[in-house]
Amino acid sequence: MLLAGLRSIPSDPYEAASIDGAGPWRQFWHITLPALQPTLLVAILLRTIFEFRTFENVYVMTGGGPGGATNVMSIFTYMLTFIQFDFTLGAAASWLMLLSSFVLCAIPIVFFKLIGR
Repeated sequence: MLLAGLRSIPSDPYEAASIDGAGPWRQFWHITLPALQPTLLVAILLRTIFEFRTFENVYVMTGGGPGGATNVMSIFTYMLTFIQFDFTLGAAASWLMLLSSFVLCAIPIVFFKLIGR
């Protein structure tokens, strides 16, 4: 995804910056990074969302692991709700997982808005 974002940046700003005497670090900081901000934001958000969806691999390979060593929030919620039949605690755990995913997705959005000014 980032490679596609890098290839979409036109070469004209780099040529103008090199004529003005900007070095590679300054070109990266003032041209490449601002042009990659939307792509980087989408990549970070997708990766964060995909990390909350880790259920299949952990459940199939370890089932939560020996002593809960590989227990993730989705496995914990599944075990509470469908194995122990504690629907209230399972619903609370799923709400916590939803709220934590909102917070973890809001952090990069706020960060990129702050540095985008």
